[in-house]
Amino acid sequence: MSAHVSNITTPRGEYMLSREGCSKVVISHDYNYTFDGDTGMFHRWGATIDDDPSISPFGPEILDIEISVGGCNGGCSYCYKKNSTRKEKHMNLVTFTSILEKMPQLLTQIAIGITNLESNPDLPSMLRATRDMGIVPNLTTANADPKTVALIAPLLGAVAVSRNHNNKKMWADAIVQFYVCGTKQVNTHVVVSDETYDLVHVTIDNIVSNLSVKHCLNAIVFLSLKPKGSAADMDMPERWMFEEFIKRCEEHNIGFGFDSCSAPTVERINEKWLPYMERCESTLFSAYINVDGMFFPCSFTEGEYGWKEGLSVLDEEDFLRDVWYNEKTDLWRGYLLSNKRNCPSFDLDD
Repeated sequence: MSAHVSNITTPRGEYMLSREGCSKVVISHDYNYTFDGDTGMFHRWGATIDDDPSISPFGPEILDIEISVGGCNGGCSYCYKKNSTRKEKHMNLVTFTSILEKMPQLLTQIAIGITNLESNPDLPSMLRATRDMGIVPNLTTANADPKTVALIAPLLGAVAVSRNHNNKKMWADAIVQFYVCGTKQVNTHVVVSDETYDLVHVTIDNIVSNLSVKHCLNAIVFLSLKPKGSAADMDMPERWMFEEFIKRCEEHNIGFGFDSCSAPTVERINEKWLPYMERCESTLFSAYINVDGMFFPCSFTEGEYGWKEGLSVLDEEDFLRDVWYNEKTDLWRGYLLSNKRNCPSFDLDD
């Protein structure tokens, strides 16, 4: 397959895009990147190789898109979406592809939010459509049916199997199934909080004791609790918790990482963890679109102060002009950058 090269003009300047399959290279005066669609390796730089851009001027590199809400059988008491009790709603394939078609061509990956893996019957078609557009689809799930895994695993760049108090066997089976069926990177997500402190330790124990899981698992990703939804009144994790979990992963040679929300806390433990994380990149390099096709900085800001309502992606003519550089988006982005990329919506630093 030969690379296709395009020169793209936007109100924010011009860039050259080279695409081969899902791999992309973007070159412009002060914003550049290389992305390997097979390995997920990504490098970004600015006017010089030592310059680190504060924003992608041409739109998001990564998009979180929610295709289902409600009806989840995970039963997580800390679900910020309240998906175990919320009424079901699903995005259809036409809406999904229409949203992707409005995205800037430099989009590299999407992270799909779904409840049960079988909740949305259009999921396999959505994954194929994403690949056809030269974008790598990734997925997070709390359950996995073997037939569905076999169907979708080869289409995914990465999958994260969420761990909760109720899904030990399914969790272990799913990690192995996704890996065996062709997903190149299989991670597990676990929320860090007072309530889940013991669960995180148990999860590490399970990885150590199950050689198949340990072999197939790329990393355990620690997610900082967000005080929202069912977790609104729960306590935020403390720094010593992360220190314990990191130490145990190192002792047992388990790969690990962190979400952006935990970066301020983990960064203060030891600067050597900086390569494992990036502070909040919402509206800088990433965006979120909910099941109704509404844009928010991230899924946690939905319904919060300043974002009681989102921006309709489908109703706008030009995503870059009308959404990415909307006055509302610019205001939130300004708060984020002026606060050293600490979340404007939640106090996440212990």
